[in-house]
Amino acid sequence: MLPPALRYRIGSDGELTTTRTEPIAQTRAPARTGRTTPSSNSSPACSGSVRQLRRREQQRRNRRLFAFSCFRGGRMVLTTSLAAYALLQRAAAQRQTQRAEAEAQTPRRRPGFLVDLFKISDPGEARGTP
Repeated sequence: MLPPALRYRIGSDGELTTTRTEPIAQTRAPARTGRTTPSSNSSPACSGSVRQLRRREQQRRNRRLFAFSCFRGGRMVLTTSLAAYALLQRAAAQRQTQRAEAEAQTPRRRPGFLVDLFKISDPGEARGTP
């Protein structure tokens, strides 16, 4: 129970009057459902039902969960993108390695090609006589 100075208005002479003030705090009374509900003399600053308070709390949780999920999803997309990029770069490096190895083999094959070319152009070889 609040003291009289908080329940009644103070007059211009500094004495308590019989006029009641607006309630400072919201009082709660148990309802049939077992939940507490605001009473009829509740303060406007604390007005609102338990259902509204729960809904606001649930909305806050949902916003927080959504933000957290977006953050985690973004991290997952970023990680997946980096992995895919790394795989593409690896495949490109392997192709370049194979091409470099093939080009390194070209000078070794050239002398054999030229020797075979001269054998064919040899008139003795061309007629079939040994």
